[in-house]
Amino acid sequence: MYQILIADDEEVTRQILSTALQNKNYQITTAKDGTEASALCRQTAFDIAVLDIRMPGKSGLQVLTEIRQRQQSTTVIVITAFGSIDNAVEAMKTGADDYITKPFDVNEFVSKIAQHLQVRERRRKTPSEAGQPKELFWGNHSSMSQIEAQVMKIKDLNTTILITGESGTGKGMLAKEIHRLGNRKDRPFVHVDCAFLPRELIESELFGHEKGSFTGATSSKKGKFELAEDGIIFLDEIGTLPLDLQAKLLNVLQERCIDKIGGTKKVPMRARVIAATNENMEQNVSSGTFREDLYYRLNVIHLEMPPLRYRKNDIPGLARYFLDLHARAMGKTVEEIEPGFWECLRSYDWPGNVRELENALESALALSDDRMLKVEDLPIRISSGCRRPAPRDVQQGQAGGPPLSLEEQEILAIVAALERNNGHREKTAQELGISRRTLQYKLRRFHLI
Repeated sequence: MYQILIADDEEVTRQILSTALQNKNYQITTAKDGTEASALCRQTAFDIAVLDIRMPGKSGLQVLTEIRQRQQSTTVIVITAFGSIDNAVEAMKTGADDYITKPFDVNEFVSKIAQHLQVRERRRKTPSEAGQPKELFWGNHSSMSQIEAQVMKIKDLNTTILITGESGTGKGMLAKEIHRLGNRKDRPFVHVDCAFLPRELIESELFGHEKGSFTGATSSKKGKFELAEDGIIFLDEIGTLPLDLQAKLLNVLQERCIDKIGGTKKVPMRARVIAATNENMEQNVSSGTFREDLYYRLNVIHLEMPPLRYRKNDIPGLARYFLDLHARAMGKTVEEIEPGFWECLRSYDWPGNVRELENALESALALSDDRMLKVEDLPIRISSGCRRPAPRDVQQGQAGGPPLSLEEQEILAIVAALERNNGHREKTAQELGISRRTLQYKLRRFHLI
């Protein structure tokens, strides 16, 4: 059960945020001021701490500083009043991971908590730590066997690796597997989600800064490259990196040295770099959104993770693993699985790949009401007929079948748009004529993420 701290001097805020997180797999602890929050943090290593910046006793920034001195792994989200974004930026520079503003959207807050916990889980789990057999990660498909053979050849080298593949195919898991198998396994593995870092803080997060180099820099800070030491730094979603920072990253890779913000001395860079993206990098280079020289510097060794729809023979093994994992977490026992359940899994194309498979099975377990898993326990996009109709069938439904409901039509339209845009949500939202936030809401509502 995840441990979450909510610290705010306004009782109504504590009640609203605590109530919003009820019925989740969370243990909520509240604090009415900074002094109480500080004491609680000394007793418990919270997964997430939500701190109001302005509190009696100790401010949110003081509590944040204390947390960072003792517990680097705690995710810290600060609360600030609307119009006081400068306070949030200062907190982010001090070490906060995210911020929310008052008045806040409760649904957005819940989504933010879930998103941060998903990131923590992705970083925490490796195949071995999760009890996942090596054979399960690699599967039986020839494309995965080829990748495994390549990994065994390059696992101990210093050469930069670029991992590509659709969203959810397991690029992060592959990077961790390279780390686990290689001669750096006892050295740090530092995961950087480039798409998740605030634009104004990316440079400081990656390369570090010296005390006094900008407003709020009250102490020196090591960047992710320096923290990786002679281990591995994994740059996830590298295609989202802004152009000005692409130039600095290129220089780091070429010179093998880091220039900290406000620093006067170069810091040696000893880590091996693994980058990953689900974007078409050649297209990004052609459009000018990604530097060609950096692309070739990253793309020394190229590993491409195949989508799950190309290796459907691996689905049963993956499904049984995820079912066992989440059944134990929920305290459920599955004694029987309806035969049609497996057919549905095999007939679906899985645009969200392995991540979507895990989420669908977790949802099915949560919705099942007895010891048998049935087809109708699966999300409707998978269970409806076990065959996704072609676009011309949407209004009339499957041949000879009843018309699809408006909700089913909407699900099919969203899934088709996601496939056409290779899972890119911004482009999908533009095609559908809705905001990205609305698309996010619909994806959660229809269990598409």
